[in-house]
Amino acid sequence: TNAYKFSWLPDVSLADVTTTCKFKFLDNASSDVTGADVEPANMMLRVQDVNNYYMCRVELHADQTVTASLHVVGGAGSIGSATVSGLTYSGQWLRVKAQAVGTTIRMRVWEDGDTEPSTWDVTATDSAITAAGAVGIRSGVATGNTNTSPTFYYDDFTIDTAYRFHGEVESWPQRWS
Repeated sequence: TNAYKFSWLPDVSLADVTTTCKFKFLDNASSDVTGADVEPANMMLRVQDVNNYYMCRVELHADQTVTASLHVVGGAGSIGSATVSGLTYSGQWLRVKAQAVGTTIRMRVWEDGDTEPSTWDVTATDSAITAAGAVGIRSGVATGNTNTSPTFYYDDFTIDTAYRFHGEVESWPQRWS
């Protein structure tokens, strides 16, 4: 308990970035979270070093609810949190999307196989870390968690730069023949 492991891609250096992955948590006995929280897929954005980055945290609670929260590691701490409406964890694959664009940090969590929600679960504005940095993932269990041999599974981890425009251009004007 109270143990966390993280990995990041040091050769990736992005300020505006979107990351997505799917994940699940299991221990040897069940998919239930026992005791304190489990954090299976915390997305790390703008990683400057092991002590300074934005963390978009997914928390699975003993009552099987899911919380999405935003943190400045090495800074102000929590900058936003929300319980993910309508989502109960029972061992299924979940997806998380985290994004940092300018001073806006946001994330959403949904069940794999469902349509990605159009709204963000939690959004915050913060300017503590504006420099480009690495991207990664951090997982762990909080003090008081009683799961035995917790295992975290990941798949489909993607990194995208933030787009200035995403949409349709109906037609382009002709400049020359």
